[in-house]
Amino acid sequence: MSRTAVIILNWNGEQKGLIRRYLPSVVKNTPKEVAEVVVADNGSTDKSLQVLKEEFPSVKVIPLEKNYGFAEGYNQAIDIITELKQEELRSPSGNVFEVHRMESPDYIVLLNDDVRVALIKLADRLHNCRTIEFMPEYKRDKVLSETMFIFVPLAHRLGLYEIKSEMENIWLKYKEPDDYNDIMAKIAESRATKDIEIDDFMKPIKDALEEAGFTGAEKVYVNAHGTGTPMNDPLETTAIKKAMGEEI
Repeated sequence: MSRTAVIILNWNGEQKGLIRRYLPSVVKNTPKEVAEVVVADNGSTDKSLQVLKEEFPSVKVIPLEKNYGFAEGYNQAIDIITELKQEELRSPSGNVFEVHRMESPDYIVLLNDDVRVALIKLADRLHNCRTIEFMPEYKRDKVLSETMFIFVPLAHRLGLYEIKSEMENIWLKYKEPDDYNDIMAKIAESRATKDIEIDDFMKPIKDALEEAGFTGAEKVYVNAHGTGTPMNDPLETTAIKKAMGEEI
């Protein structure tokens, strides 16, 4: 087998339309000289095995005898590959599949077609990070390392930038406390300076509005272009109210 095995766990993927939807792109973008695609069928009761055999002949198939669930299904597939259990495997329907001779891969990549699993794992990891101060130190180091090298890139790929930033901040706070404290002090100092600069910038605007007679409710009827028409954009209203020092 190639150095990397890309394992996909399938259960009734033909019936749900997942095999034909996702597998072609995986096969297309997985060079044979780099990795090999393996589908572990988790005891499907539809035509998944037939479709895999007829439409995806280059994909290795591991038919498991029953539905082992998500985690155990992957564990079964990994055991078959890494422990070189290359005997013939019988599918639940009685068909015999010969698993071609494989060399144990150096790396294994597990793919899943349901992004909800990743979201649940991210939520769980974020909770672990937020409560990490209560963990023993040996467990804390393990969680932080996994967070930085697995979950932070995953959150970035999914566009969950606030979660990504929060996990990075927690990692920095515990792994590099001196740098974290130095950065936080500089941010606080910069924020105070910026507040003064913003107040200085806003003062002439506020004075000009008051001099022009725009006070109270009249302010909301002057838009950013000065046409005197009602403002439809709530951001314009908010900006004027801020300039006049009103509560929003």
